[in-house]
Amino acid sequence: MRRLVSVAIVVGLALATAAAGSSAADIPLSTPTQMQWPVSLDTDLLADIGKGAPADPVVGALDDDESDNEIDDADANVDKEQNDVEENDEEVDVEVAYGEDVEAEDTGDYNEDTAAAAGDSNGTAAGQNGTASANYGPAQGCIPPTLPDPQPLGVRIPRMAAAAADGGSRPNFIVILTDDQGWDDISLNHPRAPGSKPDFIKTPNMDRFLQRSTRFDNFYVAPMCSQSRAALLTGRDFARTGTMLVNGGYDYMNRGEKTAGHIMAADGYKTAHFGKWHNGRTLGYEPWHFGFEDSWFPELYINLDNMMRHNGEYVQTEGLMEQDLMDKMLGWLSQQQQQQQGGNSSQPFFLYYAPNAIHQGWMRPGQGPKWQRPAPEPYLQKYMHLLEHNVSISTIEVWAMLEYMDDVLGRLFDFIEASPLRDNTYVMIMGDNGSELFDGERITEGNLEKRMPSGMQGYKRSVEEGGIRNFLAVQGPGVQGGVVDSTLLDITDVVPTVADLAGVPEAAGGHLPFSGKSFANLLLAGGKAAGKARRGSALASQEQQDRFLFSMSPMCWDPDSVPELDADRKVIKPQPLLDFDTGGVNNALYSYIHNDTANATLGFERCIGVRYKEYKWIGRTGKVYRLPGDSHIELPCNEVTGAQGEALADLMAGAARRWWADLVAEPHSFQKPTFFLGFEGWNVTNVLPDAAHDRTQDRVRLLPNGATGFSEVGDYMCFGTEVVAAGRYEVVLMYTSRALASFELAVGPLADIQQGSAPAITAQLPAMSIMNGQIMGVLDLPSSGGQLVDTCLTLVNNSAPGTPVFLNLGDIRITRLPPADTPAAAAAAADVVVVPRSSGGSCR
Repeated sequence: MRRLVSVAIVVGLALATAAAGSSAADIPLSTPTQMQWPVSLDTDLLADIGKGAPADPVVGALDDDESDNEIDDADANVDKEQNDVEENDEEVDVEVAYGEDVEAEDTGDYNEDTAAAAGDSNGTAAGQNGTASANYGPAQGCIPPTLPDPQPLGVRIPRMAAAAADGGSRPNFIVILTDDQGWDDISLNHPRAPGSKPDFIKTPNMDRFLQRSTRFDNFYVAPMCSQSRAALLTGRDFARTGTMLVNGGYDYMNRGEKTAGHIMAADGYKTAHFGKWHNGRTLGYEPWHFGFEDSWFPELYINLDNMMRHNGEYVQTEGLMEQDLMDKMLGWLSQQQQQQQGGNSSQPFFLYYAPNAIHQGWMRPGQGPKWQRPAPEPYLQKYMHLLEHNVSISTIEVWAMLEYMDDVLGRLFDFIEASPLRDNTYVMIMGDNGSELFDGERITEGNLEKRMPSGMQGYKRSVEEGGIRNFLAVQGPGVQGGVVDSTLLDITDVVPTVADLAGVPEAAGGHLPFSGKSFANLLLAGGKAAGKARRGSALASQEQQDRFLFSMSPMCWDPDSVPELDADRKVIKPQPLLDFDTGGVNNALYSYIHNDTANATLGFERCIGVRYKEYKWIGRTGKVYRLPGDSHIELPCNEVTGAQGEALADLMAGAARRWWADLVAEPHSFQKPTFFLGFEGWNVTNVLPDAAHDRTQDRVRLLPNGATGFSEVGDYMCFGTEVVAAGRYEVVLMYTSRALASFELAVGPLADIQQGSAPAITAQLPAMSIMNGQIMGVLDLPSSGGQLVDTCLTLVNNSAPGTPVFLNLGDIRITRLPPADTPAAAAAAADVVVVPRSSGGSCR
């Protein structure tokens, strides 16, 4: 009998140059977008802003007038009695009349060159910059596009959720996180004249959902997907959880972190996950080990006939992955609805849905070019005529993929609307980072303005607005539809808000302190202020108004960044690699992404951005921008210079320094994952070489997916390990190599490994040009008793001394074998057959 050994398929990430910022030199100084500042500034008073001084006179000089956050009752056109949620929690079912409900399929043509002379219906034509003319094309300098007004006609306001302590039913939650969908990747966020529709991007279901929600236009996420997912799931800054990159062993959340799954389950909620995970690739770090009772986990970025895992077991599916995943999710929701309706169970649920779309990928593994968004053919053909208008094929694929994803999301929205779940379910939707841009989307003339008409600078991976500003929309009990709120929010705020709305005790699930803050006050405010269509930050608490939001690009870290460890094999803190001023690494992608060599020096300040009130500081350049209203554009016309700019820069740089020091002190930050052997009855562990927590510096180099090197005898790499179950374990290495070489693999306390007393095997490994599996041998391992030990691979002999052995060491697979006297044990001695598998998952 022959056994199958999976090989991880390395999936690359799109890496491309940053878009060049357009110049504002041709904007006359008299334009209303030119900021006029007082001549002098009391820097002591400005510093007090950071301490939350409530009556600092400088605030009045720097912030918009209060009238910017207020809308007259006549403009809002809302009857207060209709919009107040009644205090007795009885259902309010109203038709809120702000105007006609604009459907996404309205007739009319989108003309990006149109700049209507009529007044802006928003009352904030150029993002509150003072001009009265609407801009129905892309951003012009710092003048943002004019976007449609909120249109909530026909929105029901379900009754306010009753507190569980009062004997009422508790609300359900569906949290949706899309992949690589930035602020501009929704047709509602593309400019168009009244009564027209965009010819390019079509997302009618998302448009309708956002129009009927409370949506937030000052919502921030992390610059890349693993980081945002860790922040969303834990309510904590991503680096605090151990997540630093999207690969390289830094795409894990520490096992000590508690996710929304843990927190909600501990307080009586059913928990489920459908879709992408990307917060751990090996045994012990998958959704079913992080608090989710039911999980459907697709193979990453494969869009047809996906090999999914259901709670860890492989299931071959057929057809389009996103549609199949939605089938499974709607089936699960139907069960919950029936149980809640039938009285068989009053247990509420928390569901986390993370589609792979619109991330690049393949229909089937390796099918087609590496950098593509594989939209199904019927969708793609609808957009191919845009090639004649000099639209990049990459952008065409994005818009086709968006419409496909929008149709899938529409099935969920329609199900909820037609279901009793609509009365007691909160639905939140957001994207995980800014828009991803391929080369053609930045290089093709005029294409950047089509893809990102907001004019925001930067894109995925950067701390500029284009990399971290995103959309957030919420519907649910007591939530007003057709409202735009401008309070500063962060993705870490989502779980604290969910817990707040559910009435979950602060210590439920044993979570560590949240970085985020609940914004339930902005959802359930009720009353006159909540009825305003564009209410600015009028409902924000003082704490929300005074907060600093921090963002960090991954460009100051690298897969080969391996901190020094103490005697207990934990990261030493502090240490030079983690120093704010001189630490980090010169990531090879830094200059490529930022088109910047002058600032590509050590130190973390260059990768941090801070948002405070209306101001944004970019550590890489030291510049400060004022971002009034809808103008999230980091160009000279929004720059704050002189004494005020210097004072604001000092304020926010100081806040960044304190934040960094607190982050470094966190117990889980910068820690690599632990690999578990024999964990909870699972037999197979993939020890991924890029997750090594120690290695011979310079001669063993960690890659985004794998490792390379081992040239001198004694070169090594070690991994944090816990042997949960004693037993016999077979070791298989998967690699490509240049030379015949011998290696030792040992498992145990580091001191025992160094003294030669730990269990070990030594094997000669042939050179291999194709990634394949090679059996090293079998180890008899005792349990480590819950203690962290090491698994170390050491070069014993090299047939080509001085030449690096491994081109890529892709996986060290360790499998717990059955007892030696069983038939299954005989099969363990059979040959190994290698089959492709993109996931580093476990099997029983």
